[in-house]
Amino acid sequence: MHNISIMKVDTKLKKLLLIISLLSAGLLLFAENVIIVQAEPIENSQSTKSRENVIFLEDFEDGIDLWTTTDTTDPGSFWNTSTFNAFGGTGKSWRMADEDISPNGGYEDSWYQVLDTPEITLPSSGNLTIIFDQYRAIEELGSNGEFDGWDGFNIRIRNADQDYSEAEILTDCTPAYNSTSLYSFGYEHNEDPDGIPGIPGWGGSTDWISTTISIPASYLGNNVIVSFAFASDPNTSTGSNPELTGLFIDNIDVAGVFTNDAEDETGFIGFSNTTKGGDLWHVLEDPSAPSPLYALGCFDFETSLYNPNMHNYISSENVIMPAESNIYFDMKIKTELDENSFPDCDYFSVEVRYIAAVYPNPPNP
Repeated sequence: MHNISIMKVDTKLKKLLLIISLLSAGLLLFAENVIIVQAEPIENSQSTKSRENVIFLEDFEDGIDLWTTTDTTDPGSFWNTSTFNAFGGTGKSWRMADEDISPNGGYEDSWYQVLDTPEITLPSSGNLTIIFDQYRAIEELGSNGEFDGWDGFNIRIRNADQDYSEAEILTDCTPAYNSTSLYSFGYEHNEDPDGIPGIPGWGGSTDWISTTISIPASYLGNNVIVSFAFASDPNTSTGSNPELTGLFIDNIDVAGVFTNDAEDETGFIGFSNTTKGGDLWHVLEDPSAPSPLYALGCFDFETSLYNPNMHNYISSENVIMPAESNIYFDMKIKTELDENSFPDCDYFSVEVRYIAAVYPNPPNP
């Protein structure tokens, strides 16, 4: 195990309420003796010394009941019906967003959110279309190599007996897709990593607009499922731009045989299409740990291996920091990592999240 000083936090004028998060992005990890220390200067006539006060100590001897583990590769579905920004200002619309994200809801990095319609039997003849209204408040278009868009939205169709991975992206759209190769679908979610020919879709923001999409003749008479798909890249989202409040759709009409105005969710299925990494944090016996007998591990305890695509947090309870102090974070870890260079590697990090300022009560006048 390595005894490493990972972080220094300077706090002034107020107390801070913090959460310490340990992130495993694919590694065999043991952690022990997580300590936060206040270094308080003591001055006398001859010298200045430092007195250390332990603010937080975790040796995992009593388990991890006060910690929260999160697999961010499995966020769940964030498609819901909502009155926020509803079409026409009344009733509900379908919304792709986490409404708990401050201030008005929105989305996070690296999402892949899909909303499936119920199974629909299409007519056996005619020129069939999908018509709906959409409103987008998502990241603006940008370019990187072969990619000409970041976060994006597209429409897919498949026969009812097929999996989502077999769905066809519908491209005969009015308005037309404004990106031919979205980074989010293509690179981030590995549907076309080199961007050629690319995963098309709509990016950027728009007010409510009517949308019409042609259904290929090959689906005439079939039982089908229509998918509304959104993907985000690993950078810009609502956390960095609160105006990105998500994606909204309403007044769905599929070939004149199926309609939905978001007042009824019956038969619709929302899901996350990200590759799941798993939640592998656990406490294990390790006689070699600095404070025997237990340590924190992030790996499959049966195989001693970890999974691909892991993005696995464990977060402490809230920690109140003293004011006017230099704060040091220290822990002991043991890892087995690959030797590639960041970011093309497995890694471990420590993050501190600011929750709130806690001010002392003012003195009575």
